[in-house]
Amino acid sequence: MPDKEYINKIKEINPDLVQLIFEKGIKEGFKHAEPSPETALRLNRLEQDVQKLTEAFTQHSKEVIEHSERRDEHLTEMMLEFREGVKDVKQIKDLLSNTSFTANVLRNIVLGIGAFITFALGTYLMVKQIISR
Repeated sequence: MPDKEYINKIKEINPDLVQLIFEKGIKEGFKHAEPSPETALRLNRLEQDVQKLTEAFTQHSKEVIEHSERRDEHLTEMMLEFREGVKDVKQIKDLLSNTSFTANVLRNIVLGIGAFITFALGTYLMVKQIISR
């Protein structure tokens, strides 16, 4: 709206009416500037409930964060142990995949067992032959 039209419409308004509306608005506004005692009690209870809820949520959040940190530490420990185990398994696999090493170990085990059996059997037979004469 152009300024001249706005100024013309304002000229037609009674200034006493504007003053009366303003004064009533101010007076009514001051009546409700402070809440009634019942409303104040309700607001106070509401504020206390919100504070308790905030404290409970904060405590729960702290517990969740602590639990998460403990779980992360436990998972880190498990991962480190797993890595060490993988290294050991890899070394064993490398040793066993080396066929000459494996063959030598198995051959030495078999020869050792065979030598022990031969010694034990020979000793038994010799002792038996001496006793039977």
